[in-house]
Amino acid sequence: MTDPNVAQAALLITAINEQLRDMTRRLAVAEREGACGHHPARAQEMRSVTAELRRDIDRAQFLITRLRHRFPEVDVYAPTTAADGTEGEVPITEAARSDNARNRAPNSSTSSDVRRVIAG
Repeated sequence: MTDPNVAQAALLITAINEQLRDMTRRLAVAEREGACGHHPARAQEMRSVTAELRRDIDRAQFLITRLRHRFPEVDVYAPTTAADGTEGEVPITEAARSDNARNRAPNSSTSSDVRRVIAG
């Protein structure tokens, strides 16, 4: 990845994915706590928390989709996590690379494009 905008988009997607994993874990905990019917006030609070987390998760997924659509070359390299927890990049097949090139927008991307995607 030599384009700084693509690199920035890739880092942003990685950061959003980390947040998604955290929000998904918190959603599972909140759903378990909300299912307990012993304390109605606590259950109501947990329903509110789960609704907020679902909205945040939907928004994060939307942002990732928009970033991948705007910067298809981000998907040329798939982030991987090894068994020891280290991360790296593995090239996707040449067919996937040519698919990404065909789907790429004709205009060049800028960091302001990333900000526009985030702003919605």
